[in-house]
Amino acid sequence: MGEGVTALILRSAYKARLGDLVTVNAGPSDVVILRGLVIEGLNSAPNGIKFNTGAALHVQNSPVKNVRGASGIGINFTPNGASDLFVTDMTVINNNGVNGIGIQINPTGSGLVRATFNRVTVEQNGDGMKVDASASTCTIRSTVRDSVVWTNAGSGVWTRSPGSAVATTFIVNSSVNQNALVGVTADSPNANVAVMGSTIQGNMIGISAPGGGRMYTYKNNALNFNFSRDGAFPNVLTLN
Repeated sequence: MGEGVTALILRSAYKARLGDLVTVNAGPSDVVILRGLVIEGLNSAPNGIKFNTGAALHVQNSPVKNVRGASGIGINFTPNGASDLFVTDMTVINNNGVNGIGIQINPTGSGLVRATFNRVTVEQNGDGMKVDASASTCTIRSTVRDSVVWTNAGSGVWTRSPGSAVATTFIVNSSVNQNALVGVTADSPNANVAVMGSTIQGNMIGISAPGGGRMYTYKNNALNFNFSRDGAFPNVLTLN
């Protein structure tokens, strides 16, 4: 696609036994919209949607399922510069190959990377959602709103930034339940997670902040009934 072009893909189905199902290599000003797709990995594709370059990616009403190849990542957002991701009204399910992840944000460059998830269900993957700044020097700001992350074989929402980059995740009015490991994780010193109006229940561990990660609550969350331990929010924010 040429620079400045908006790509709009409607009402299609993508199926493949080998290779990524949808790969986005767009120009720095391009906005790519995927709407009304059925992205079926047939238990073999390494990535359902793989985003490398472009100004923004919108994914709307497009279930991503059965991506179970070498990595098994449903949506793999790996921009090499500033970029935005919008995921709305969809399910990401059964993407659980070796080190499988439902949705991963893993930039490789610098600049501001923003991601917003509205009314998204992430279930029965390896890890549910991973916000990972370890391969970049960027700033990541992600929001998970009115969504459900549950029954994943690993962690639910995992935010990680072991280097100089900063990764922040805001979880609002959402459920992170019944994941086999940790419900919500802020991993390493530059990882920040704030939770408002949400439930974190039925996971092996409710919340965790290893390596100096920072967890914040607005004191209106349900954090209980996790099997090993709930954990506790060390930082409290005020509702204004």
